[in-house]
Formats: sequence, structure tokens, C-alpha cells
Amino acid sequence: MSIPLLRELHEDMRRLFIAGASLAPNDLRLEAMLPKLERLGEAAPVFKKVAETVSGVLGASPDQAATKLLDLSVLLHAILHTQGSAEAAGELRPIGLKDTLETAPTAISYRKLQPVIDALTNSGSGRLEAIRQANADGLFADMRTVVPAVAALEDTYSEIAEYVAEEVLPKIGQRALPVLHASFDLQGGSGDARKLTAIYRLTSKEETAAAKELVRKAAFEGSQPVRIAAIHLAANDSDFEEKLLELSQDRKKEIRSAALLALSDSDSEQALERLMEALVKKDTAIAAEPIRRSGNPKLKERVLAFGEELLGAMAADGKSVSWLERMLAVLGGLRSPDEHAAERDFLMRLLNDDAIDVTETSRIQSEAAEALLESGHPQALAFLHELRHKRPNLLAYSFKAAIRLEQPADAYEAYRPYLDDRKGPAAKQLLQVFHEWVPGPLHELRHSLENVQQPEPSIVWDDRWVHRFVKMNEEDLVARLAVKPDKEVVDYLFNKANVKSNIATYRTTTILLALVRLGHEDASELIMSTIEKARPKQIYYFEEETDLLIASLPSRYADRIRLVEDRFYYEEARNKLLELADLVAAKAEEDTTKGAGLLSWIKSKVR
Repeated sequence: MSIPLLRELHEDMRRLFIAGASLAPNDLRLEAMLPKLERLGEAAPVFKKVAETVSGVLGASPDQAATKLLDLSVLLHAILHTQGSAEAAGELRPIGLKDTLETAPTAISYRKLQPVIDALTNSGSGRLEAIRQANADGLFADMRTVVPAVAALEDTYSEIAEYVAEEVLPKIGQRALPVLHASFDLQGGSGDARKLTAIYRLTSKEETAAAKELVRKAAFEGSQPVRIAAIHLAANDSDFEEKLLELSQDRKKEIRSAALLALSDSDSEQALERLMEALVKKDTAIAAEPIRRSGNPKLKERVLAFGEELLGAMAADGKSVSWLERMLAVLGGLRSPDEHAAERDFLMRLLNDDAIDVTETSRIQSEAAEALLESGHPQALAFLHELRHKRPNLLAYSFKAAIRLEQPADAYEAYRPYLDDRKGPAAKQLLQVFHEWVPGPLHELRHSLENVQQPEPSIVWDDRWVHRFVKMNEEDLVARLAVKPDKEVVDYLFNKANVKSNIATYRTTTILLALVRLGHEDASELIMSTIEKARPKQIYYFEEETDLLIASLPSRYADRIRLVEDRFYYEEARNKLLELADLVAAKAEEDTTKGAGLLSWIKSKVR
């Protein structure tokens, strides 16, 4: 029986159901298929019946087309379901769980397991959240999740694969080893690299020798991802150091890089010599990170001595590409000048040397300034602060150093004049620092909710900066810096909020949030009117900032929020508005919805 022809007819039938049954009569594709069905009907009665039903569809009147098409659908489904095969292609093989059946629980209902198994084996959005929830609920204790979890190591969505490798497999434990060994391919891709790592980590101490032997074999015979994973695993194996030295000379750059990183954990003379050789010769670009990670005092001394040689050669050939490359690698390796005065002195002399050509060595200067700034050492910060007179191209680093070193008023007095020419390079550097270091209105709240440490230390800005930005019409920085209800600043933001306001834009939400934070008496009405003026078809969903803006409204606005919900075109936006309306309605009319009290109230609701 020609099942493929029936499947093709089934697809045409689906097409007609979607397009409309009234289009079925005289359909060209059905007419082209009818002769084939009639020929097959001469040998098989079932095809004769199908051909007659198709002919009935083609000749049906418009009011009978739907009925005829449904008759064809019932007939096709009956044939395909009775003639189809449920057997899986391929060879049946054991999955390796026989030895663990007695100890692996299977008490969880399959209905509860199915969502996480689907998330591990299928594609689509929302899977990572389902896997995380299953992990929190302890579902991976069930034996039936072992094979899907191992399969997920090859997931095309790397976040899922990494999460399973780091969080799920350690909880499954050694029960996963048989499946990992059975599915591991020495010539596989990144999924097999994760499997090798899992095998090594889960193997018991009694069988460590076998795991190490597998790693050593993979380091030389595996595919590139597998080799790199094996090299990282062998980093602390002193017996493997000779092989790491050999691998650091491999023809593939990625393998050499992995081997050099592994050697950075060793304090042997051979390892230090190889790292210096990589810096001085052809592997300069990949030597900086292993040297920085090493932290070996002897190696740092040798790198610093090499840097002094390069600094001495600067005057002779300051534009040499090889010189620039090696100096960048040296700077990459010297990233702890807070602990070593010699390194700090070297970096300051490099920046202070008049032989440096600004155009050709700007990146080197930036790297050196960044290293000094990261150190946080008072001597380094003072040097950078004074460097503003000599290196205007490094003004951003000078300003960052002054912010951390000087009193707010002194930093303002020293750097405010650079904003006089707002289109000049100096002003652009300072504005970039402000945009980088001044958080938006919700920055602190978001970090506190996510329990994430803020990347920069708390900074106190002189009050005059915000007034300066009002004069410069830098509305975003005014909204960020405004923390006190100053009349000039509040009036400026209020006027800006009424110009081209759009609740869907970052600009509008930032200004409105600043007004809420400042406790402006008309902020709530302004927020509500901005929502009411929104273009419904332009908003698919509300951003977090918009959610929190609406949540800041007093309870008396709940009914207006519900009224405006009908105007929005997309269902997700409407549902969110109704949810927020209920949240606002449940809130008491109190002053804690203003200013800093808003943040504490939102925190209590969001958690």
C-alpha cells in the first residue's frame, strides 16, 4: 500500500481545512492526485474508496464541501492509523542502568515527571525554568530522569546544557556514570566535552585511576572540544605535567592556550619557563591570561624584567607591532599592582614616559591606566588624578580615580571645567563615566531583589553635578542623579515628562521613576495620564520599569487602570494591567508609596 501518497493527501486535506472547505471543490492539487488514486484503486479496494471520496469532494457544491471534506478526513485517519507503524528504527541497546535499579527510586508519578523530561529532550522556550523548578523539587532523584539529563548535555541551548552539567548531574551522582560512559564519544562536540567532565567529577576515589586514564587519552585523541575539556581536568595532575608541556606546543592555537592555562597552576621551573617562552615568542597573545592566573612571584619578576626591556626599546622603535603586542601581554599579566610596588611603579613610569606615541600606543596606555585604577591603591589613584594634565586621552581614568580618592566637592571643582565644551573629547569622556557609574532609578532595587553585589562602590556625588546637567540638558543624568527634592531639578524633570512622553520608552520611565523617587505630588497623575495616552498597538508587553511605575500608584487609581486595559490590543499587556490593578487596589492609601518608601513596598510585594 502506498502510504506516502495517503500522507500527501492528508497534508492537502489539512491545507484545505485551514484555507476553508469552500475552496476544496475543483482544487487543482486534488485533481492532480485523483488519477493516481484511481489507478491504485484497480488493485486495492481501499484506494478505490479513497478515490471516490476525493471525487466527491471535487464535485461537491459549496454548501456540501465541508461535509465531504470531513468524510475524507475520517477515512484517511482510519487508514493511516491502522496501517501505520509504531516501531522505532535502529538497534536496541541497554542504557546501562541495570546496576542501579535497586537503589534508584521511581516513586514519583510520570505525570509530574513528564514536563521536566520534555524540557530536557525537546526544544522551545521556558525549558530552563522548568528544569530549575524540577531540580528544586527533587525530581532528579527519580531514575527515569537520568537518561534525559545526560542527553541534555548536548542541548543546543548552552545555558540548559551548562545548568544540567553544573547543578543537576552532581545531584544525580554516580547513578549517571553508566549512561555517561555509554553515550560518550571521544570525537564528539561540546556535549561530549561536558560528559567527560561529568565522568571525571562523579567517579569515586576508588576508580580515579580509570577516570584519569580516560582524560589522558582524550587530551591527545579526542576532538578539539573534548581535548580542551580533558586538558582543563588535568591541570592539577602533577603526573601529567610533561604531557601538558607537550600539548602547549600543539599546532592548534586553542589546544596550546588550554595547555598554558593548565600549566599556570604549576610552580615547577619547566612550567614557568614555558609560560615565559610563550610570552616572548609566538604565543604572546595567549600568554597573558595564564601568567595573570599563575600568581607565582618568580614568574611575575621575570615578566616585569621583560617589560622593562620593552620599555627601554620604546624610543628606538615605538611603533613596532611586535613590541606593542608583547607590551599588551605584559600588562595583561601584571594585574595586581595593589600588592606589588614594583609593578605599580612600572605602570606609572610607562604612563609618564614622554617617548610613548599617543596614537600608536593608546591601547597600552588604557590597559596600564585600567590596571592602576583596579588596584585602588592610594598612590595609583593619586597618580591617575594628576595625570589629567599630561594625558588628556586618559581623562576618564583620571576622573574615576578622583571620584574614589577626593572629596565630592574637590572632584567637582577639578573636573567641572572639562564640561564647558560639551562637544569636546574631554566632556565626552566625563559623560561616559557618569553614564557608566551612575545607576538608573531602579538599579539598587533590582540588585537587592536579585541579591547581587553591586559592581561599583557606593559613590557620593556633589549636588552641583545635577544642576550642571540641568543646564546642559542631559535629562537622563539628571533623572539618575536627582535624589533630593530640589525645585529647579524637579521642575526640569516634570517639564521633560510632559514632552513626547511614551510609557513604552526608557526615557519616559526613567524620568517618571525619578519623580516618584523624589516624591513629586503630581507624579501619580502624570504616570496615569501617560498610560492613558499610550498607543495600544505599539505595546506588546510592559517592561519591569513600567510595572513598577504602575505599582507605585495609590489605590484610588485601580479603577482607571482597569478602564484603560480594554484599549490595549495585545493580550499579554492587558493581563499585566489587570494584575497590576489588583495589586494597586490591595494597597492602602499611605505615604509609603512615595519616595524611598516605594522601594521597600515594592520589595515586599515582588518577593
